[in-house]
Amino acid sequence: MAPTTRPQNKEKHPGIPDLPVTRQPPSKPTMKAKSKLECDVIISKVSALETKLLTQQRQTRAMARQPPGPSQDKQPHSQPVCGSNLLAGKF
Repeated sequence: MAPTTRPQNKEKHPGIPDLPVTRQPPSKPTMKAKSKLECDVIISKVSALETKLLTQQRQTRAMARQPPGPSQDKQPHSQPVCGSNLLAGKF
């Protein structure tokens, strides 16, 4: 036997909780309309912050501990003298 729904619950949705409506009343002005000057100030602040962070990142990378380079204990390889082979055309 299939469950039946009572007439007063016909329009209810059992899976959705009854949350309070958080609509903004139409009488409050929205903050979307900003002047050109305010936008320019905000953009300049953001770009200054971005430049500052990039500079700090570069300085941190420059000051980071680097792995040691190759040791100088090794002697450079000497090049064999092949003057006689070059004159004879043998390589």
